[in-house]
Amino acid sequence: MNCTVKNSHIESVPLHAKHL
Repeated sequence: MNCTVKNSHIESVPLHAKHL
């Protein structure tokens, strides 16, 4: 659960949608 750390990296990346 590295949403906080990954959020910064994939802030403007569509990867967040996939993780959700």
